[in-house]
Amino acid sequence: MPFLQVRNIPEELYEKLTQTAKADKRTIAEETIFLLRKALNFQEQRSAERKHLLKEIKN
Repeated sequence: MPFLQVRNIPEELYEKLTQTAKADKRTIAEETIFLLRKALNFQEQRSAERKHLLKEIKN
């Protein structure tokens, strides 16, 4: 499995990540993966929606 290391995370972002992980009963690494997946899936959905909308406009 690939390894990802992130440096220089703003303190307030790290605190929010820590709090969210604790609330969701996940480790920081698990929470980071969860949030990355969620963000990337959202981005893919938005892209697909835009393509569909542009196709409808062209037609």
